[in-house]
Amino acid sequence: MIEEYTGVENYKGRADQRIWIMKQITVDNFQDMCKRIKQMQDNDSIVGSSNFGRLMDYLMKEDYDWIRAINSILEE
Repeated sequence: MIEEYTGVENYKGRADQRIWIMKQITVDNFQDMCKRIKQMQDNDSIVGSSNFGRLMDYLMKEDYDWIRAINSILEE
C-alpha cells in the first residue's frame, strides 16, 4: 500500500523514506490518508497491520492530556 500511494519501494522506515512520504502529505489528501489508515487491521498479530490509525485519532483530538502524560513519563 505504501508503494502504491507514495512510490516508496520496500518501505523499511528509514529516515529518507519517512521524509519522502511526509512530503507527499498535503492538506488536500490528509483526510483521504486518514480514512485509508483507519481501514487497515490494527491487530499486531496480523502482518501488514498498523496502529497508526489510533495515533491519528489521538493527534486529531483537542484534548492533549495524553501528550502531557507521555512527556511526564519521559521526564522521569
